Amino acid sequence: MESDGATPKLPRLAVAGAVVFGLVVEGDLWARHPLLTVVNLLLTTLNIVAGLVLSGENEHRFTGLALILCGVSNPLGWADQWAWGPLPLYSVLFGYVSPVFGGWALIRYPEERMERAGRVLIMSLTVWTVGVPAVLVLIAEPSWLTHQSIGEAWWPMVWPNEHLFALVSLVFVAGCAVLGSAFLCLLVRRLLQGNRTERAVRLPVATAGIIAAAAAITVTTSTTMWGPRDEVFAVEGIADLAVPIAFLVSTGQRRLMRLVGVVSTFTDTVPTALLLRDMLRLTMRDPDLDLFPWSEDDRCYLDLDAGVPSQLPFGPPAGGVRGRLAELTGTDGGPLALLRPSGQNTDRHIGTAAEVMTRLVLEKQQLSRRLLTAEYDARASIAADLHDGAQKELCALLALLVQCRHGNDPGSSPLIEAACQQADKALQALRDLAHGVYPSALHHAGLAQAVDEAADGLDLLVYLDIPDKRLPAAVEKTAYFFVCEALTNVHKHAKAAATHVTVSHGAGHVTVVVRDEGPGGADAHGRGLARMRDRILAHGGVLTLTSPPGHGTQLTMRLPCV
Repeated sequence: MESDGATPKLPRLAVAGAVVFGLVVEGDLWARHPLLTVVNLLLTTLNIVAGLVLSGENEHRFTGLALILCGVSNPLGWADQWAWGPLPLYSVLFGYVSPVFGGWALIRYPEERMERAGRVLIMSLTVWTVGVPAVLVLIAEPSWLTHQSIGEAWWPMVWPNEHLFALVSLVFVAGCAVLGSAFLCLLVRRLLQGNRTERAVRLPVATAGIIAAAAAITVTTSTTMWGPRDEVFAVEGIADLAVPIAFLVSTGQRRLMRLVGVVSTFTDTVPTALLLRDMLRLTMRDPDLDLFPWSEDDRCYLDLDAGVPSQLPFGPPAGGVRGRLAELTGTDGGPLALLRPSGQNTDRHIGTAAEVMTRLVLEKQQLSRRLLTAEYDARASIAADLHDGAQKELCALLALLVQCRHGNDPGSSPLIEAACQQADKALQALRDLAHGVYPSALHHAGLAQAVDEAADGLDLLVYLDIPDKRLPAAVEKTAYFFVCEALTNVHKHAKAAATHVTVSHGAGHVTVVVRDEGPGGADAHGRGLARMRDRILAHGGVLTLTSPPGHGTQLTMRLPCV
């Protein structure tokens, strides 16, 4: 689920490069105002870190990219500290690019796509904060816009005009105030949208965005009216630090909520293999993820879509993460399943939690099936012991009594005849007991023949629709005892004229339906139904009861069978 070991070096290199860039660009600001310099470096670093964290999530990679660009472009606003070449010009032209990228991230998060109003606002901000400064550059001298005189720097100075410069600057501030107010309104509106969970995710980011936007509007107005002051910029930088911190907090909050959702989903559900795969796809946000559960009967992994044993490639993957098979094993080292992600970016912590919960669920299912198989094996052992032990002795006794009955003593004939009849009844009862514990037909002939024999022993009209195709042993045993208990309940309680038993197999499941034409109104919480439900749940299946008064009763069992 993780990439190779070289990849984690890239984020560290990106952060280090941005910090070094900021250190160089800010020049003598270190000596003039150390606090502002430290705040700028923190702002650059935290934006890049928050962006890298978000870009690791497939649905938030563009938000993460916007934060990274926000951090990387932040030092451009201080390039005028170097009165050399085009750096002062870059500072004026691109000094507002970093807030625009930050606004992009704030408006987009946490959705995958930005709404139309947000796109229009971001485009307007981009045009205004880059276009108007470009006009100011043409009509101003460097000292009017930057901390430095022209020095060795290149500056166009096409038509310096202080009065026009003041007018355009005022218009620029007014436009920034209008766009900033629209930005604030959009953040407040988004904060009020959605359900409680969505609002909780947006709250820290939207609050931080509102604080940063209000600070930016105030500082822009103050700078235009009274000139730039480092103390004011330091206060704005401290307010802006809330944005990347809020993104990190919100990301941690979302991951914690997803982890809680993973645990609660797997805890509150008894999934089949197909349902488990769907839960993993939803949890890990990987629609192409595949799961191949281990079958102890077939001694191989199964393809859930085909419902047959799958020949899967083993060994190291040829194409990196894409197509990698993660082998899930139990506490005893035995195989449980193979998990194959599609190679999309999956949160590492969510993926690990999902794998752990999958391992626990599969191991629990495997243990339940082993216990159920042990119960069936015990039944078969008891039936064999009855057949080979007590039944054989009764047969020998009956043979001796038959020989005595043909003897010459007429006085003992009535007693011997009675003994023969009693031994014959005991032998038949023993055979019925052995058949009830575990019918030999189920092992040798399959489900259809075993259910047919069981139905013949009841004073009940039963219509059977059971295919002759053999099913896995555990499935046949569970289905057989379910049908037997259901028919016994119909015989004892429903007094129905006819009962229908239908078995169907498809889509990785076996469905068994027992429907009678009795009075209905069956108790869904009865002890017999509770025993059936426990046995079916142990096999990963589901039992459904439908019994409206006056319209008969239908029991439906659905078992996984791949």
